[in-house]
Amino acid sequence: MELETKPEMVLKAIKSTKAVTIEPNEVPPVFLKGMSSYLNEPLSKIFNECFKQGIYPKKWKLSLVTPLYKKKGKMNIPGNYRPIANTYFLSKVFERVLKQRIDAHILKKVGVYSPIHVAEALYGL
Repeated sequence: MELETKPEMVLKAIKSTKAVTIEPNEVPPVFLKGMSSYLNEPLSKIFNECFKQGIYPKKWKLSLVTPLYKKKGKMNIPGNYRPIANTYFLSKVFERVLKQRIDAHILKKVGVYSPIHVAEALYGL
């Protein structure tokens, strides 16, 4: 895939990402969102290098899993909880940029954008 992550893609991803993440001893997501117009260009360069080298930072792979009660059944039964995985803000931004790149690639190659049309074009459905 020969696409480039543009600063506008990063800006869009930052603005659409919720600031509810784990950031122990890191820069708060609210700050990153507030500084997005200044950070979008350097982050686009970092993301492009990650894509070019096939690297995904180990730290971004970490998540804090918290059990959330389903509001039914007894609270002392583990099956009545579901896991909530909270990841790093920049990890979420990177994932959104990756989705934008994949969507652009599909649109360029297949000429359609809708997931249904993509499935039809790829699999003859």
